[in-house]
Amino acid sequence: MAQKRVVGKAKLQVRGGAASPAPPVGPVLSGLGINIMQFVQAFNSATNDRKGEVVPVVITAYRDASFDFITLEPPVADLLKEAAGVEKGSSDPLRLVVGTVSPKAAKAIALRKMEELNTRDSDAALKVVAGTARSMGIRIVEAGSAEEKAIMAEAQAVALEMEREAEEAAAAAQSAASESESDESGEASAEGETPKGDGEVGSE
Repeated sequence: MAQKRVVGKAKLQVRGGAASPAPPVGPVLSGLGINIMQFVQAFNSATNDRKGEVVPVVITAYRDASFDFITLEPPVADLLKEAAGVEKGSSDPLRLVVGTVSPKAAKAIALRKMEELNTRDSDAALKVVAGTARSMGIRIVEAGSAEEKAIMAEAQAVALEMEREAEEAAAAAQSAASESESDESGEASAEGETPKGDGEVGSE
């Protein structure tokens, strides 16, 4: 049997069981010549047990307008956010810790993603997970331990300090803007004045 000719591929991230023709799905599939509703129905059926998860999907389009797709595990970052119970990573991961995950949870993520990380070494996969966690401001530490409590106490103090710094920066910016407006107003006023000339002296 002749192999079908591939005309294009696309990789998307879609919520499990929740694909729709709306962007980004619709425009991408339209560009590949794929029947959008056929994909939506097939994807939602295949990922109905993964509702709420961000599901990476690789779609292959063929010349005869058919297609197939494979679904992957959620990104490491999403799995870490779920495990840590946070909505997003840190805006400044070197200073601010936003959450923690246990070594057991980190290892479970590594094993889940190991195949997609192109390694059969669980330690190597765990290093990838740990690196991603650090870049997000998430620390791998035993839940309920003294170390975790110390980390989160320090994180709270850092968060308050960063909030104070942001308020001071905003106040300084507002003050600078007000001074600039005052200077511009003064210059405009000075430019609008008409110099008084000497009056003509009439002959007596």
